[in-house]
Amino acid sequence: MPRSSPSPSPAPAAETTAPAARSRAVRVLSGFPVVLGFLAGMAVCALGMVALALLRGQPLQEARLPSPQPAADAVCAAVIHQDYTALYGLLASGQQAAGTQAQFVASQRQLDVAAGRATSCAASITLVDGAQASVTFSVTRAAGGAMTGSGHLVYEGGGWRLDVYDARVV
Repeated sequence: MPRSSPSPSPAPAAETTAPAARSRAVRVLSGFPVVLGFLAGMAVCALGMVALALLRGQPLQEARLPSPQPAADAVCAAVIHQDYTALYGLLASGQQAAGTQAQFVASQRQLDVAAGRATSCAASITLVDGAQASVTFSVTRAAGGAMTGSGHLVYEGGGWRLDVYDARVV
């Protein structure tokens, strides 16, 4: 019987596919340092923003809210001009729910009778914590003299509103 030549072994075929697989792996991994560098850069930027906010002494959320000082000044302006309808509009929803506008105006007029009309008013923000702020009102009344009282503002409905106040002063 004649001898036939041996069939080709699978080893040479495996050897030819190994370099192609390695080449694909090298191409995939060659982009890895770029992706890793991008992610590291983003992380450094995020940490830098947090550090900057902390160095400024303000929480991140607070940086997005407007200052409560104009609202506190508006309270003072309403008190000085005896515009108690406008002052009622500056109250937080919880305060407005406690009574009608007419009741609030009447109570402010009673304060004017008892302590005199407000001749000066100054508001000083003492603490801002996110959507809450503490304020000190210094009011001078014609008959009652100078008085100081505290208040609390909350950020609701797109603006700062008076949530708590000293009814002897404001």
